[in-house]
Amino acid sequence: MAEALGSYDDAIFEYEPHKRVEEIETEARDGFIPWTSGGYEVCLPASLSHAWGSGSAPEPIQKIIDNETDLIADTWKQQYPDRPPFLECVLGEHGQELEEQAQEYEMESWQGDDSCYFWKARVMFLAPGDPQNETGKLEVYLDAYLNTDLNYGRDHISWLRCHGSNPNQTVGTFKRTIDADVFASMTEEQLDALVTEAIKSLP
Repeated sequence: MAEALGSYDDAIFEYEPHKRVEEIETEARDGFIPWTSGGYEVCLPASLSHAWGSGSAPEPIQKIIDNETDLIADTWKQQYPDRPPFLECVLGEHGQELEEQAQEYEMESWQGDDSCYFWKARVMFLAPGDPQNETGKLEVYLDAYLNTDLNYGRDHISWLRCHGSNPNQTVGTFKRTIDADVFASMTEEQLDALVTEAIKSLP
């Protein structure tokens, strides 16, 4: 799964995805209550500026890029109040010279941005008694998703609800719960098919 995820997005800058696989915590501590009986997670960072430059960012990331572009346009207006609007200049509506200046300004703005978003996949064990266990037997839960919490990679930010925003920072539809015995008996081809399904579900 780590290798397949690592080749999904050109903006990912981790060249050895398998080294980003970490065990999921099972010990309770202040501010953390485990809801599984362990497992593994891979979390791969992807460069926001690279996604901007590629012109093929995932839709949720493109929305972030669009917001960043609006901020660049505001800064342009503050620095150059006598010039036409930034986006009009970028599109060449005011001549080649201003177009090149605006494009260079945009490039310089993005070169200074080292923000990243994250691609994640998890394989977790749900023992009888774990909150999300469905059958009363040992289960394996799998998911794969995009995390849009820039630089931090938090899946859920509770305080955002207080500001009228969605606390969920994940985008993905692949979620599977499989009996542990069934999972253990799956062939390599069946596991590959499961990974393919997970990757195809990503935005």
